[in-house]
Amino acid sequence: MLRSVLSIGLLLSLAQASPHPHIKKASSHTHAATVGPNRVLSPAVHPDVDPSNINNLKACANASLFYSGAQDSAAANTMGLVTVPATQYPVVQLENSGSLHNMSCTTTSAQIDFVNSQAYQTAVSDWTSQGTFALVTYNPNCGAGFESDKREFILVKSLTPVPATNSIVVNAQFVDFQTVVGNASDVTVDFGPNIAAQTVSKRGSKSLSDTFPFNEYATSDTTPFGAGYQLFSDSTLTLDCVGCGTQGSITISGSVSYSIFPPGIHSVSVGTNGNLAVTMVVGVVANGLHVNVPIDTINILTVPLTPFEIPGIFSIGPQIQLQAKAAIGVTATGSLLSGVTLDWPAFSATINADGNGASASGFTPTVTPTNSANGTISASLNVGLPVSFGIGINILDGLLTKSISLVDEPGVSFTASGSNVGPCDGVGLSVGVFNDVSVSVLGITSIPVASWNDTLASVCISDG
Repeated sequence: MLRSVLSIGLLLSLAQASPHPHIKKASSHTHAATVGPNRVLSPAVHPDVDPSNINNLKACANASLFYSGAQDSAAANTMGLVTVPATQYPVVQLENSGSLHNMSCTTTSAQIDFVNSQAYQTAVSDWTSQGTFALVTYNPNCGAGFESDKREFILVKSLTPVPATNSIVVNAQFVDFQTVVGNASDVTVDFGPNIAAQTVSKRGSKSLSDTFPFNEYATSDTTPFGAGYQLFSDSTLTLDCVGCGTQGSITISGSVSYSIFPPGIHSVSVGTNGNLAVTMVVGVVANGLHVNVPIDTINILTVPLTPFEIPGIFSIGPQIQLQAKAAIGVTATGSLLSGVTLDWPAFSATINADGNGASASGFTPTVTPTNSANGTISASLNVGLPVSFGIGINILDGLLTKSISLVDEPGVSFTASGSNVGPCDGVGLSVGVFNDVSVSVLGITSIPVASWNDTLASVCISDG
């Protein structure tokens, strides 16, 4: 359940004030959250591959590289599949064959020992007809990639059969993934817990899916209301965000279409769903009359979530950012507490790199108000607490990068009218709530996706 609690606390005292107070905004903070080790996927054999199939020793004009997370790691039960529909060179994926007895490598050669003559003869017959081709392996005896969860890509231009031992010795040139792919086609990477059921597209695509939990609150400053975050202050007015923070979890899935030569990202589509709690208590201390203050957007928290990666191929680095912005008008003495609780049973959204075709659902909340007052107050306050789910994508160790984010901005506005005004023997209070959802591309373009607002019934709060 998505739950956003926004309680606005006002403590106001009568004093002399200048008609145009100068507002000094408090310095913003970037919260340094503790981030665990990257969720790393390691090379593995796809569950649909039959290692006993002798044809797995034959070169193919495409490649499908499977990855999975260790069961005792943060990436447990998550899988990735890198598919190249057409490679620059024919490819033999050695880990897909159960017919290898042993493999050893130097910097310039590799020896592959087969379990029997049938496997040996199949490899000799096929490999000698290929010309230049590539061997793909994940083997502790071949190259340095094994220690860093990377496959080795070996370009073979010549080979020597050794029938006495059912072995083949090849002239080895260790190359990178990009060399094997070349410009023959785009690359597809599907990512998630049910990779075998996913459809592979022709264009390069990274389908990403994982759940990221978070629980962070801003308590770096001491305020008159307790631990919190000071938004701004001057001689006449201070505004503190008390208990502001966010917790919950979000599942991110999607696809990225890209090519290597020439390098370029063709499209990005990201889906999000999950649960979220946003808590907001705003405390105001005013020592003057007729104060009207607009407040710029302030970063309260930036919480990096655990990055997810296929080493050398791509990584995704999500983060949660919490901000605050407000506009205040005060003529008052006394105190006022006003707030609402916004409840969402579920939320989901789909966003694209250019913002077009975005959609959102589940962002209409159930609202429960909370109000109390004391004294004579005339005040107005609009407060928004934007929460951004940002996603940074890094392809091939920085060759290509992209960032996109979904911004959910719940907020509250209220107007309080003096004591003993009209039929209300106390403070008359009108409360409105809103929630806006938008897409931000590269932190520059903001595109609206969904909007909701409601005005709660006006209430009369007795002096207390």
